[in-house]
Amino acid sequence: NDPRTAAAHFARVAHGQKHPIALARAYYWQGRAAAAMGNTMSARSHYSTAANYSWTYYGQMARLQLGMRPVDLRPTPSISFNDKQTFARLEPVKAIRLLYAIGERNIPLTIYYDLAWRLPDPSHLALLADLAEDNNDPRGALAVGRRQSVKASRSRVI
Repeated sequence: NDPRTAAAHFARVAHGQKHPIALARAYYWQGRAAAAMGNTMSARSHYSTAANYSWTYYGQMARLQLGMRPVDLRPTPSISFNDKQTFARLEPVKAIRLLYAIGERNIPLTIYYDLAWRLPDPSHLALLADLAEDNNDPRGALAVGRRQSVKASRSRVI
């Protein structure tokens, strides 16, 4: 509940940072701190910077603070029967299923991170996130989403 301390903290977080999720979060919270101190212009400036990362959670939140509409994110790709069969035959996918079958909940996370980075097909990425959700593994689904956020940030010009 100390906006000055929060502003200083999140300014340090943003300094030298390159990861879009961390940058959006830092600028959003700097905006909140500035708003709490009554500095509307500074708040808007920080929100505007955070909104540049509109594909992140805090980028979307910053857009709302600025009175902007949320950005429509990509729709879920259509997934064919062939996509499902091809995905199911991938060795890492088989390994994840076997690990879940024996009650292992930690090792699949490393496989999710790796596959999310390497799978080029959007339908397979959606199936990978679905696999995590179907197995009640929010960490796996989050791993897929985070990797995709990093990949998206590298393909965008801000």
